[in-house]
Amino acid sequence: MIRTRKKEFNKLAFFLILLAIIILIVLFSIVYWNSPGGIKENIQLKQRIAVLDKDIEQLSIENNALQKEILRMKSSPDYLIEKIAREDLKLKKENEKIVYFEKSDDTEDSKR
Repeated sequence: MIRTRKKEFNKLAFFLILLAIIILIVLFSIVYWNSPGGIKENIQLKQRIAVLDKDIEQLSIENNALQKEILRMKSSPDYLIEKIAREDLKLKKENEKIVYFEKSDDTEDSKR
């Protein structure tokens, strides 16, 4: 009878220790997931970095285009004069035709 109680006690002790370990693992996981510097924040920061890298790449392309434009303007005054005449004053050269396109409102098309 003593051996049976001892076996039952050993089984109960084993299950209690196992349950305590499982609870500790779950609590540790919850704390580590939500804590500052945890997994959740790490994932969010990686996503933010990816978005910022794309923005940097796009801005770099725009920056290069603007630098080329500046060089053209500095090296050729005629280019600057022609650019202003075409874009700001809507002038054209002889024998040129200008075609203007209206911007369509896509929201009206999608409502139909």
